[in-house]
Amino acid sequence: QMLILGGYVNGDCTQTSTREDNVCITHSDHTMGGLISDPQGRIWISVGDSARADDVDRPNAMRAQDVDTLYGKVLRVDRRGKGLQINPYYDGNPDANRSKVMALGLRNPWNIHWDAELGTPWVSDVG
Repeated sequence: QMLILGGYVNGDCTQTSTREDNVCITHSDHTMGGLISDPQGRIWISVGDSARADDVDRPNAMRAQDVDTLYGKVLRVDRRGKGLQINPYYDGNPDANRSKVMALGLRNPWNIHWDAELGTPWVSDVG
């Protein structure tokens, strides 16, 4: 099985829309993330906002609040990279970015861990 999320980007990240289904690293700060699989086989992905540390009021930091981008999010997808109907922002299109979002507004979610006892993921976010 293969996880597919995002597409090939040929060229500069500044030429790529943040609403595409990829995460193009625009800055070296806040790029951390993790990937785990839960017992049901769903894939959880944490993604940083890729904004500079001093970018708190600028567009790169604010895109973590935009449900239609993949930056600054915890994503929950199937093994084909499709959004799940049980996700809170699912809009009927499993390929839509918002359909993949489980949580938003994160700065630098550098670690994600599955807690088997509680049956839930834990995400460490700093920034």
